[in-house]
Amino acid sequence: GAQGWRETMGAEEEAPGAAPRRPPSELRGDDAAGELTSFEGLPGGPLELGAGGGGGGRPALGGTARPRRAPAERPGEPLRDFSVAMPSLAGQPVDLQGLPDQIKVALAFLRSVCPQDIMRDEVVAHFPPLLPPQSQEHKGRRTLVLDLDETLVHCHPSLLAGSPPPALHLRIEVTSPPLNAHVYVRPFAQLMLALVAQVFEVVVFTASAAIYADQVLDFLDPDRKCVAHRLYRQHCTEIGGGHFKDMRRLGRRLEDVLLVDNSPLAAGLSPDNGILVSSWFGDDYGDAELLDLLHVLEQCSLEASIPAFLAERYGFGAFLQQQRQRQQQQQAAAMGSNGLLSVPVGVLGPCAGPTPRP
Repeated sequence: GAQGWRETMGAEEEAPGAAPRRPPSELRGDDAAGELTSFEGLPGGPLELGAGGGGGGRPALGGTARPRRAPAERPGEPLRDFSVAMPSLAGQPVDLQGLPDQIKVALAFLRSVCPQDIMRDEVVAHFPPLLPPQSQEHKGRRTLVLDLDETLVHCHPSLLAGSPPPALHLRIEVTSPPLNAHVYVRPFAQLMLALVAQVFEVVVFTASAAIYADQVLDFLDPDRKCVAHRLYRQHCTEIGGGHFKDMRRLGRRLEDVLLVDNSPLAAGLSPDNGILVSSWFGDDYGDAELLDLLHVLEQCSLEASIPAFLAERYGFGAFLQQQRQRQQQQQAAAMGSNGLLSVPVGVLGPCAGPTPRP
C-alpha cells in the first residue's frame, strides 16, 4: 500500500503533513546526458581533475587557479525552487510564494521545531560515529554526502507518461503486497559520481530503506568504485516525525563535510554544510542541475572551510534563523493583539520540541 511504498522507497525527508509528491509534467528538452565523459563539455569552459589547491595534500577539482563561479540567479527575483544556482538567502527579502508546496511545508516545520536546539552538540557527542575512520585511499579527503531520491534518481510505482523508459525496474518482495518500482536516473548522475569519486570520500545517505536503496546504488555504481559508504533511514535522526541527516554524527570534521540534498529538512541540523539542489521527478531530461553542482563542488574542494564558504554563498543557516525570529515576532504580536501579555521576542527562548530519536 501507500504506507509501505513511503517506508521502503518514498521515505525521503518530507516534513510531516507534506502534500504528496507532485506528478511528473510533460517531458521538456532533449536528453542532456549525451556522450559527455569529461569536464571538457561543461558550460563555461573546460575543467580538469588535478592536484593542488585542495589544501593538506587533498586532490581538487580543477588546478591551482580559482575556479569560475557557478551560475547564480539574480537576487530579488522570486524563487521558483531551491537550486544550486539560487542566490544567497541571507540578509535580503526572499519571495517564497513561488516555491513548491513541499519546500514551503519543510521550511514551516524547520521554523517551528528548531532541530538544532533539540539535538545539541553535547547530545551528539554521546553517539558513536556513523562512519568508520577514513581508508588509506580516502585519507585527508573531504567527505561528500549525496542524497538519493529526487537528487540522483526518481522512483515511481508506475511508468511515467512522456518520459523515456526507466533505467531500472525493481520488485520488492519483502512487503505485502510486493512493491513495484521504476527508477529513472537524473541526467549526468553517473558521470558526476565517477568524477567526484576521484576527489572526495563519497557517501550516499538516503532516508529510504536499504532493501531498495542498495539495488539502486548497485545499478549506479556496479563495481562499488565511486560510493565509499552507504547510510539509510535508520541512520537518520528523527525529530517530530521528520528525518534529518546530521553531519555531526559522521565522525568527520564539519569543516570537511558537504551534504547535497533536495530537501531543506535533511540539512536542518547542519544547514551551512548543505547544498540544496532542485528536486528531479523523472520528467525533465534537459535538466543540468548536476552540472551546476560540479562547479560548486570545485569551489568547495579549494576552500579551507566548507561551511564558511557555503554560509557566504547560500546563507541557509542565517536564513533559517531569520525565519524563526520572524515567526517569534509574529507570535509576540499576536499575543499582544489578543489582549494577552506581549512578551519581547528575546524572552520567548528557543523552540521547544519532541525528544529526538537517533
